[in-house]
Amino acid sequence: MIPILSGVPEAAFRPVPSARRGFHQRYILTYAALLFVAITGLTFGIMELEKREVAIQDTYAVAHSVSAPLAANVELFLGTVDRSLQIAQQAIQDALQNNATDTLALHRALQDVQAHAIEPLQYAALDKDGTLLATSRTATPEILQLNDREYYHFHLNRTEDGLYIGNPIQIRLQSARGVWGIPLSRSLRTKDGALLGVISASVPLSLFKATFEHARLSEHGVVGIAKLDGRLLAAFQTNQMPAQTVADAIDIAADKPQGHQMTAPLPDGQRRLVSWKQVPDKEMIVFTAVTEKQALSLWRAQLLSGALVQGLIWLAVLASAFLLDRNRLRRDREEQTAREIIDAAFAAISDPLLIVDPDCNLTLANRAVRRFKADFKLPCKLYDAVPYLQSNGYDSLIMETKQAKEAMLRDVYFHELDQWFSLSIYPFSKGAVIYMLDVSEHKKTQDQLRQAQKMEMVGQLAGGIAHDFNNLLTVIIGNIDFILEDAAAQPRIAKTAELVLRAAERAGELTASLLAIGRRQALAPTPTDVNALLTDLHMIIRRVLPESIGIEVVPAQDAWRAEIDASQLETAILNLAINARDAMPEGGRLTLETMNHYIDADYAERHGEVTPGPYLLLAVSDTGHGMDLETKERAFDPFFTTKPEGKGTGLGLSMVQGFIKQTGGHIKIYSEPGQGTTIKLYLPRAEQAAVAPPAADDDPGIARGTETILVVEDDPLVQNHVAELVERLGYRLFTAGDADDAMQCLATHRIDLLLTDVTLPGGVNGRKLAERAQAHYPHLRVVFMSGYTRNAIIHHGRLDADVDFLPKPFRIGEMAQIIRRVLDRPAD
Repeated sequence: MIPILSGVPEAAFRPVPSARRGFHQRYILTYAALLFVAITGLTFGIMELEKREVAIQDTYAVAHSVSAPLAANVELFLGTVDRSLQIAQQAIQDALQNNATDTLALHRALQDVQAHAIEPLQYAALDKDGTLLATSRTATPEILQLNDREYYHFHLNRTEDGLYIGNPIQIRLQSARGVWGIPLSRSLRTKDGALLGVISASVPLSLFKATFEHARLSEHGVVGIAKLDGRLLAAFQTNQMPAQTVADAIDIAADKPQGHQMTAPLPDGQRRLVSWKQVPDKEMIVFTAVTEKQALSLWRAQLLSGALVQGLIWLAVLASAFLLDRNRLRRDREEQTAREIIDAAFAAISDPLLIVDPDCNLTLANRAVRRFKADFKLPCKLYDAVPYLQSNGYDSLIMETKQAKEAMLRDVYFHELDQWFSLSIYPFSKGAVIYMLDVSEHKKTQDQLRQAQKMEMVGQLAGGIAHDFNNLLTVIIGNIDFILEDAAAQPRIAKTAELVLRAAERAGELTASLLAIGRRQALAPTPTDVNALLTDLHMIIRRVLPESIGIEVVPAQDAWRAEIDASQLETAILNLAINARDAMPEGGRLTLETMNHYIDADYAERHGEVTPGPYLLLAVSDTGHGMDLETKERAFDPFFTTKPEGKGTGLGLSMVQGFIKQTGGHIKIYSEPGQGTTIKLYLPRAEQAAVAPPAADDDPGIARGTETILVVEDDPLVQNHVAELVERLGYRLFTAGDADDAMQCLATHRIDLLLTDVTLPGGVNGRKLAERAQAHYPHLRVVFMSGYTRNAIIHHGRLDADVDFLPKPFRIGEMAQIIRRVLDRPAD
């Protein structure tokens, strides 16, 4: 840890002598903390009691939301059953009053009621003596005395009719013997009120249980139906406490339609929260109950966690107050504690953090400051610890901040470290706090984004220019060839035509350069032996360089093959050789060296657009004047050059970078003023063996033929020119301006080769036309031509493997060669 201030101003923590303080004065913060704990504890208790009451009320609300719908459902169900009873009552009364006591007729009447009822209940008719007359289930009733039933005596002792809901009974009828149910009954009477008998329907308890099971409150809840006198009719429960015990504990008020209460502790020691709802017009209630423990479980859990947190807070407040009081009496201990806290805070910050006084003396610093200078000691001048602030001209920022009395945020660049920092200066009365955040990676990401956007814009511009410009150059160059051919006996005309031809070829090279910079070239990478390529290229480079510059090729013995477009790599190497020549006007040495190299993830993360993995490294080094930092940073910018006007276009390195990036490689410049330059090309390693370059054609003449060729080109100038070239080569010719015309021509003529532009009008490009045509005519050979194409036959920066491509502008010999090669290729 860097040492901090050796002392603290005496007035900062000067204690009052303890002799002049009473106990309560010395521990005033502790007293205040105790008062705070008492007030907050009381508040906490009151709030928790309120929350407990809210939890209880919420439980009642939930319970009521269960019991109220159930009461409505029970009312609806009982009403439905009662209406069925009344229908049966009327039918049986009429029969008995007419002395029609035929058992089969009574059975059919009850059976008809049962068939039309919502629930298939069992209906039974008793005579005035309680003897079973008929049932809805069997045509021949059994001999059964039911005069001991509660509901029979209820109607026997009354003079008027009414629905009676009895207590649960076990059914005696043979068809449902032993089943528990609730009897609903009405009396059968004469017109003057004399009892003829009783009609009843038994509702199985299972009907209520199914309904209650879906409405249970919790695993400790009880849902039931009880009479107003507390007798339980039906219930569903999930614990061991009998529902009747719960029903007995309910204080039911007959004059209230609903209510809730907390019962006294039941035999299991638990109190219940009960909510009940009276079934309208019935002397019965539907009740729901949960244990107090279950209802308050969430509140108790929150109470426990809240009390724990509150207790920790109180403990922290009391401990803090006590420590502060003690520390106020012990200056040395206070200073030591403060020093440890500040040191820990500073050490936890990974970025440089400093505190300076008004004279820019560094009084406090964290460990991260040592990245600038490791051997400084505090206190010292700020610029002794961070010399780069002064050497890069930022020493005035602190004074400006002090005068402005406002915080300042500025990005600064330390050339010596090649790093950017976000410098934050916060002034205060005794100096300033300086925080330095390393933003180098952020700056680098921004630069890479700007570079990518710039390259995308250049690529779009180049692509837009290349298509039309190369079409024009195709016509211009082709017609100049015609002029040269016809002007063999006229030297002046031939010389002028050659000048125009060279100018047109340079224009084509410029277009190709722009496409390379924008990474829009039509590349055809193949596994390439770069060592062999350098050997073949040595003589060409030798002719480009003066005798004062020596050339050394240092090939790696076990060099990997590179997945690269060999012709474009040759162009890139020649560009670098020419740049090296211009950097060594007094002579020097050019070194071309290959080696196997592996880029790791750390390097790839620090450099944009790099993928970790194996590469063949090609280093091109010169002993020239080198580059300063500013030149090196702009070296890849299009049209940037340090050469005199007219001596260079500023496109060479941009082309090389564009080509390498499009290939999936990486390029890096190493250079110092007066120390020469090394440009390293990282070429993707090829997994396959190197492909030998095609053998040179021994016949220097132009290949001709007699096959039939269809030329598809939408530009009339280019179409006419290409058509003339094809005819001059001896081929039969057909032309079309778009895909539809081409398909019509193919349908009416035998075509051997389709020579089509990639970009066509009408929504069908050359690639789609070729696929459609070959699907119908498998024998058809295809050659694509274009001044620029990006996605139709080029993907991921590479020319599709199955494509024969003739780039515009082209000359008659180039066209003749590819046409003949494609036509002579053996069929698949």
